[in-house]
Amino acid sequence: MADSSKTNAADKEFRKARQAEDGKRAMLDYEMAAAATRAKTAKLRALRLARDAEEAAKLYTSLLPDSEINTVFRSPADTPSGAAGTVLTVDLTIGGQRFLLLQGGPEGFHFDESVSFVIETDDQAETDRLWDGLIADGGEPSACGWLKDRYGLSWQITPKRLGELMSDPDPERARRAMEAMLKMGKIEIAELERAADAA
Repeated sequence: MADSSKTNAADKEFRKARQAEDGKRAMLDYEMAAAATRAKTAKLRALRLARDAEEAAKLYTSLLPDSEINTVFRSPADTPSGAAGTVLTVDLTIGGQRFLLLQGGPEGFHFDESVSFVIETDDQAETDRLWDGLIADGGEPSACGWLKDRYGLSWQITPKRLGELMSDPDPERARRAMEAMLKMGKIEIAELERAADAA
């Protein structure tokens, strides 16, 4: 009888240990599945264009490093918006960040300056290259480093040197740099430095 009791107790302990181990495995499986789901769930910023989403993607990825078109999704059937094969979305990476360009909607839809891309540049050559590339073929220059590209999206092309000069520990140098910037369209680093250095 005593041996039977010991055997039953040992069986119970074994079952408890087995249940605990199964529970650990189940929790591990759950965590792995959850991690896989999180990895697959991409968070994308979406921008809607009435047309020319693929052309816009080609422009943006040609100008900025660490940029590429990931996927172009075309309609598999005719729709009220266009024939089969019409671009619906473009998944792209711009400067290391993923975006989704949505094509469609009313022709009267436009971006405004409440949404803009800010690009910090290392030197004047990079500033000139981006500025010229973005205003080409119908873009519009604006003030203080702002512009609109041909698709109506606003950009701020901002040399890092501008921030350095405007945060100069000498308040007079910072003021002169700021006042010079306010008179500019495209930011000219040499002019900012001359203004800051002026007595």
